Amino acid sequence: MTPKLGEVVLDVGVDEYSLNGKVLGKTSADILNLDDLLILPIDNELQKVRRIEQEDALKKNIPPDGNSEIRFHIDDNLPYEVFYKVASTSGFNGYTSIQYVIGSNFRELFSWRLPERSQMTVNERHKRDKELQIECARRYLDLSLTVQRDGDEISYVVFLNETGLTDGRTFHEFMNEDDLWKYIEDIRLRRGLQEKEDRDNIMLVSRKSVQLKNIAPVIKKLTAYGYKVSFAIKG
Repeated sequence: MTPKLGEVVLDVGVDEYSLNGKVLGKTSADILNLDDLLILPIDNELQKVRRIEQEDALKKNIPPDGNSEIRFHIDDNLPYEVFYKVASTSGFNGYTSIQYVIGSNFRELFSWRLPERSQMTVNERHKRDKELQIECARRYLDLSLTVQRDGDEISYVVFLNETGLTDGRTFHEFMNEDDLWKYIEDIRLRRGLQEKEDRDNIMLVSRKSVQLKNIAPVIKKLTAYGYKVSFAIKG
């Protein structure tokens, strides 16, 4: 992925990774063997970029808020944990608008909007207040899709609150994609669920070892259904 003027672009391959064309290190040593979410070489370089942005903003007499957009490309032969660590490190540095490519098809560019570090969603605030849990359950579908791997087998689990009750979150497991997408399509068409405030949002959850080549088609399909996809990770 070639950066344009003013862009911040991360490229993560199987062997090494780079920022705006500058090789920062080895993927295995710096990312795969890392227990933390913060990739220090990337963090250090992004901080340098931030300082340059702030200096330029001061010279132009504009607020030094910095660019919130970042792009990255990740090889689809890498596991999901690489994608999640790169996104987390970007978010730690204030890059909340992410455009990303997984694999070799650079025309398939997806987007992910991270919450601000100090921002808590309405849903999260409601969950903290027991008095508002009923309202939260009524207003939100709380939809998520977990991708699981057992050996060479991939399965999928959909979690959602169909009933609108505080204890109404249920799950449905699917052993193949055809059944999964039939169920997702049913959710999209069900009239009662179309009224939920988060009807176009879905959380995609995966174990860190699942290959991105198994995740990328799921992201593509969810995006085609009109979902804004956010991400979480399991151990």
